Amino acid sequence: MSPKTKEILDELKEWCDQEQGRESLVGNVIEARPEEVTNWFSSAEEPAPEQIILIQEFLSKQNNWKKSE
Repeated sequence: MSPKTKEILDELKEWCDQEQGRESLVGNVIEARPEEVTNWFSSAEEPAPEQIILIQEFLSKQNNWKKSE
């Protein structure tokens, strides 16, 4: 997994954790099963390039999302 993909997935996991485990919501938005999202977090699978773009778009639209610095 590339460092950039890992960074995006880390940000997504942080959002899911703050939103009380919203893997199913993310899965619905980016057309992935919740198990796939969970597998991404454990590095068992890697999202497709199209899914990475959708993840970035999803995170950019979250008004209440404040990435930890």
